[in-house]
Amino acid sequence: MFNLIQFLESQVRRLENAVQRQGLSYYLASISSKIRGNEVGRIGRSMETELQSWLDQECVREVADIAIKGSDEEEAVRIITSFEKIVQKGYNPLIQDTILSVGLVEKIVGLLVPGAAPWKVTEAAALALSALLDFNKNIFVSLVLMAKMVENVLQLMDLESDDHVLTLISVMKNMLLVGETIVADEIYAKDGIPKIVELLDHDVQDLQLEAVECIFMLVYYGRVEVVNELFQLDVIKKLALLQQKNAEKRHLPASVMCEMTPAAGASYHLVLTKLQEDIDGTGLHPFADAVSKFILHLSVGTGLRRREKRALKQEFLRQIREVLEDDTEVADITAEVLWAP
Repeated sequence: MFNLIQFLESQVRRLENAVQRQGLSYYLASISSKIRGNEVGRIGRSMETELQSWLDQECVREVADIAIKGSDEEEAVRIITSFEKIVQKGYNPLIQDTILSVGLVEKIVGLLVPGAAPWKVTEAAALALSALLDFNKNIFVSLVLMAKMVENVLQLMDLESDDHVLTLISVMKNMLLVGETIVADEIYAKDGIPKIVELLDHDVQDLQLEAVECIFMLVYYGRVEVVNELFQLDVIKKLALLQQKNAEKRHLPASVMCEMTPAAGASYHLVLTKLQEDIDGTGLHPFADAVSKFILHLSVGTGLRRREKRALKQEFLRQIREVLEDDTEVADITAEVLWAP
């Protein structure tokens, strides 16, 4: 690299000498200075980019070594967190090739096995995997990978403290957002739905909120078996209790709910953004209208056929009449269901 820079500078000097003999030294001084500065700067930037790329690839290999051989806890967390930041920068084909060549995904998933590593390492691995799904969902979201990740995360939820479960639920939500119906199917197959629903009865509100959001995503992406199990686990009753216990009696009328309903098949990002805007705009408690939001997610979701939605809406209305004591609220929600797409 040094020889190349010397060569470029020598060419500039030769050009300078040649033009000076023709009386153009004033113009050459400016031109040669720019050429020299631009070329050297460009080469320097290229070297920096190449070096950073090499360091990033080395980080990938270090994470693979940690998963196989183990490492000091703090050092392992530092390296895995560095890897998470690398993939958060966005898609990079060299990084992807390195990840695939060292079999990194399967090795990180292995760190989620209960007892395989200290919690801080497991947490870092879970967050890194979550970021990796966003890095390139077409490559890293697969039935095999999702099945193993879901299984490990659900097992950890049985063993870890509330703070740790909060992290795990957050990871599960991102898995649903990226893997969609594939992940909903796996949660159902691994008997994970009861574990998520149980969190609605928890006394920590943050866990309740995460569970509610996760349930909405299951309704949005899940097939008929997923939604039926939610009904069987009395989710409507639990949501109604949370709504009555924590929220003011400020139910949104059917006309407003119809206006805020995104089109059927809308992306979950759009649904989530729209609902959050309506919560912020009305000043309602996060649990307010939880029951209505459940049926909205079902109505615009992507996991159900139209006839399945119709049948599930009837079951929803049946349970609502049993759970809610306020006839006006029942009437409002019934109208919402009828107006929904």
